[in-house]
Amino acid sequence: MQIAYLMTHYPRVALTFISGEIDTMERIGAAILPIALNLPDAADLKADEAIARQGRTHYLKSSVWQLASAVLRTSIAHPLVMAQILWLAVKSARWDMNLIIRRLAHLCYACLTARHCRTHSIRHLHAHFGQTPATIAWFACEILNRTTASKTSWSFTIHGFQDFVDDTVARLDLNAASAAFIICISDYTKSQLCRVT
Repeated sequence: MQIAYLMTHYPRVALTFISGEIDTMERIGAAILPIALNLPDAADLKADEAIARQGRTHYLKSSVWQLASAVLRTSIAHPLVMAQILWLAVKSARWDMNLIIRRLAHLCYACLTARHCRTHSIRHLHAHFGQTPATIAWFACEILNRTTASKTSWSFTIHGFQDFVDDTVARLDLNAASAAFIICISDYTKSQLCRVT
């Protein structure tokens, strides 16, 4: 099974648990495609293992031209689908202008994520953390499922309080309704997810 892992940073010293999870998944036979928003800092690339992880990761913020190309090509090929998902993104922001701008950025990153998934025949995305990565995975799946015959599912892991600081920003209610499953790392995160869904 081929799975894309969507994260804010990878590799990162402070997030070694994600590296461990990816290693475990690969040991049991899953092929993992790492996708991260941000390029790693120099401090995160001091080990050869980290450099190897960087080499196989797709970075959404690495090239403005790649990002613009993915958005333009998706919009030209599927204008109605992009209009529908744009409307979904705006509604998820509850008409807050700052959030609408963030959701538009998420949609742009979702276009590039969808392109990587299509190129690598990915049928499941897993996002770590319930805010930006989960929203990008949600939008990417919407793009893939509305533009291809094969269905793509997605899931996410909730790690802690940061996912519940502002329910309006996170919109875990919408993410949870769309995701195939959610992993909560503790009873606390499960109880907080149940509170907002």
